[in-house]
Amino acid sequence: MRKLHARRYMIPAAVLAALGLVFWAGCSKDLVPPDNDPPSGSAITNPVDGSSLNSGTINVRGRAEVGATIEIYINDDDYLGDPAGTAISSPAVPNDGLGGRFTVEQVDLGDEGVKSIRARITDLYGNEVERADAPTITIALDQTPPPVAFEGIEGAEWVDDPGFWGDGYWESGLPEVIVSGTTDTSAMGARIRNGLDEHTTSEYVTDPGTGIVSFTIAVPSPPLSGGHADTLINYSLEAFDAARNVGAEPLFVHWEVEGREEELSHDDGVYNSFDHVVTGRPGQKMAVRFQAPTWANYVTKIIYYIANDQVPNPTDPQLPSTEPFTAYVWRVTVPDSLPGPPGNDGYVPFSGYAEYPEDEWVSITFPNAVNIMDNAHYPDKKFFVGLEWEYRNNPYIYEDYSEPIAFNSFIWTWSAWELRIAADTMIRAVVSDVPSLDGKGREVVLIPTRVER
Repeated sequence: MRKLHARRYMIPAAVLAALGLVFWAGCSKDLVPPDNDPPSGSAITNPVDGSSLNSGTINVRGRAEVGATIEIYINDDDYLGDPAGTAISSPAVPNDGLGGRFTVEQVDLGDEGVKSIRARITDLYGNEVERADAPTITIALDQTPPPVAFEGIEGAEWVDDPGFWGDGYWESGLPEVIVSGTTDTSAMGARIRNGLDEHTTSEYVTDPGTGIVSFTIAVPSPPLSGGHADTLINYSLEAFDAARNVGAEPLFVHWEVEGREEELSHDDGVYNSFDHVVTGRPGQKMAVRFQAPTWANYVTKIIYYIANDQVPNPTDPQLPSTEPFTAYVWRVTVPDSLPGPPGNDGYVPFSGYAEYPEDEWVSITFPNAVNIMDNAHYPDKKFFVGLEWEYRNNPYIYEDYSEPIAFNSFIWTWSAWELRIAADTMIRAVVSDVPSLDGKGREVVLIPTRVER
């Protein structure tokens, strides 16, 4: 009886075992096979291979399989020392289809010199990229600024005047000076800076025998506006290299541009000397507001008082040397009553050095008169005329100070129009009732509108 009882239970056990084998055989196709392949598609993207850096501590960024461990080694291709930093690769956001992204922060590069940066990458399964295939870049750590030396300045004179600037400064009354200096072949270039203003080299010559680099830089005078007839500027003479190291030397220049002393008659009948000159950088603008009479319909001319720039004409010393500028008529913005969009496309009346006389009024006639009958753009026939400087700070435009009255003249300060303080900018508008006189119609020279201060 006992044997029969045992056999009775042996058959179900065998059946269960067979069913289990069938179950595991059916599921074996769905199991994920083990990952024995090293990560692929890895790269160091920052710093850029072959670049020069001046910071001894950097962040190393790149691509690697998501979840992989990244170890950064500096000048250690065999991983003999400790890594300079580690990170885990994370999914890219947004997903760009190129795998994960990593950033190893605060990697210390050590002393100056050429550096090999190698990324040791190991995935979640312990597979490691072969050393021969590991992402590697070479960069140069350069923290030494190139030398720079001031050699001289053409167009200025030295003034002995001890002060915060040292023993003295250079002084010029010309619209431009030429600064000479030297550096060496470690530099990429040279410049002169003053705040956001930067002047780059006009000549850069290397002596192959000595490695000394000689350069010259043309520096225009600043716009002498805002009631200042002179200004002292602390320039920085600089040489810079590929790693952005900068060698610098201070250079003080005192600019002084004075108006001529002739007694001339103003349009308002007041005799006075023109005691100030306005200059501008390329792209800077000067505008004067006018009110036309009811009968006037067009702006036909602009009259400028062009000052003597004290520079000989390089083509003919007997001729003036005023450079090209753009004549403009501007609409009036509402409600600000400041210069708005151009009412014309801008007219450059000449090219090259002009033969226009200096120290007297110069009249420029538009090839197409500007219609000021549109009250939306020219309310009550108000408008602005003026100019935009195209080269350096030439032409020079005279102003006459007549406190406590300002004459609604504005200068563009690169972000806004700024009212000139108690000054009559010597720019005039000519209006007519017809676009072209041809012996018909009438015209008049306008006086700018005034602002009580």
